[in-house]
Amino acid sequence: MSTLVFRNPCEDDILPIMRLYQLATSDIWRDRILLDYKALESAFEKEARNWLVGEKDGKVVGFASFLLESEQRLGKISRIYMDSAFVEDVELTRELFANLISRNSDLMDIMYISTRYISFQQLEIALNQGFRIIGFFPISPSQEKREVSALAAYFYPGVLENLRTQNVKTHPLIGSFFEAVFPELKIEVEPFKPSPNLEMPDNPIPELEILEASGLVVRKFQKLRELKLLTNNFYPFQQPNSMIVDANERIRIFLSIQREFRFAAIIEENLEEWFNPCELYNKIARMLNSRGINYIEMIVDSGDISALNFMLSSGFLPMVPFPALKKHGSKRRDFVILGHSFERLDFSSEKIREKYPRFHDFYSLQCANIE
Repeated sequence: MSTLVFRNPCEDDILPIMRLYQLATSDIWRDRILLDYKALESAFEKEARNWLVGEKDGKVVGFASFLLESEQRLGKISRIYMDSAFVEDVELTRELFANLISRNSDLMDIMYISTRYISFQQLEIALNQGFRIIGFFPISPSQEKREVSALAAYFYPGVLENLRTQNVKTHPLIGSFFEAVFPELKIEVEPFKPSPNLEMPDNPIPELEILEASGLVVRKFQKLRELKLLTNNFYPFQQPNSMIVDANERIRIFLSIQREFRFAAIIEENLEEWFNPCELYNKIARMLNSRGINYIEMIVDSGDISALNFMLSSGFLPMVPFPALKKHGSKRRDFVILGHSFERLDFSSEKIREKYPRFHDFYSLQCANIE
């Protein structure tokens, strides 16, 4: 009888894991840590609890890793790789997810994952382990080379029922997304009504440029954060590596650009003058698209109706409703992930309908809400 064991890694696992990765990986992107013996050794020494090795009959047959934001009690599964002989092993995948959930219950309120890092087949198994699908992104190639990426989250017991902040009104379009994905939650909406005294600024948007120098960008970002000059300062598991600025730095938009996924995340902004936000973000989107970025994303508090209205007017669409995402005192606030795509929302419906009907049905519901 074969024995399936899950444990944290040790030094003897470095070469077997590197070999497994190189045999299992696709050509979509390369994980630098798993190609560097010293980097992997360092990761095992410093973050052993963040890695999980699956062993069957004494052989490493799969492994996973996750990222942790301890202050926010958020976890993100960042890697799952299987030996080619065990890719279809449902028991192994199921037990792997079960171990990730149980081992980290003292550290997290929410754990999430996307098909950027796992296959739709693995995600389907995760759904049966208590994860729930909460949204789709139009690009970012998955391991199955689909043109969309799905996001799923596991909410530990009591989080949505007891920790989620109640009675926060949101934009009607955002409210419809929350109600479709989380019908059990009470969602309050309030139509956005601009203040009659609020006039849009007519300051022309200055010429902007993209600065891709991660060291310099991080230093500027940290300095502004220390001075409390950043308006939001919340984007889990992302650090800026680029920024969009004008010559006098009256505008600073911090971004994480991931060219291998044709993706950019807007992390934070610092504006010394008020510009028309619709014009500003339309210009930013066009600039990024001219650099080969086809999907731009940002996270907004679902109760910030004014910001949501501006971003929706700038061509951003709701992609993922994420309840209880951010800690706020003893409670957790709802957020929504907005996306601006330069590619058609297409889920290759015929193939998906045949192989993964539950994903297709959910995606169709999401598209209906957008339209």
